[in-house]
Amino acid sequence: MTLEVMESKFWAIATQDIECYVIDNNGFVLISKNYNNAGRFFGEIDGSVMTTLIRMGMFKRVSLFDYQAMCKMNSHFVSSARPLLSPFYGLASVLKWFLSNFLLMFVVQQIPESNLLMLVVQADCDCSRQYPRITMEPKEVKYIL
Repeated sequence: MTLEVMESKFWAIATQDIECYVIDNNGFVLISKNYNNAGRFFGEIDGSVMTTLIRMGMFKRVSLFDYQAMCKMNSHFVSSARPLLSPFYGLASVLKWFLSNFLLMFVVQQIPESNLLMLVVQADCDCSRQYPRITMEPKEVKYIL
């Protein structure tokens, strides 16, 4: 199947309820119904689905740090507030887990004999408040010495 045939099938999808993507093994979009998404990192398009794919083990989060000319010092703080709040943290994590199972539906399938994934996502659910977009932008980490 050629690229032109696959693109024509994606662009012919009439329903607005789903978004279809072909992504590579690094998480970059190769083909999308919205052709402006091609070449972008999928985590920037839909952070909730990318976070779920990372949790499922389909992708791995890689963090790179530049430690040039940096000396890190460990500081220890003692506080008794954490043990007092521990039941609330447990309850909050159980509620978050329970509610996260009902947020967004998607289907992922590996394309045979390739390193590509076919991803179909429910388009009418905006989960960006709970799961922010995963950007590729560098972040500066400041250490106070």
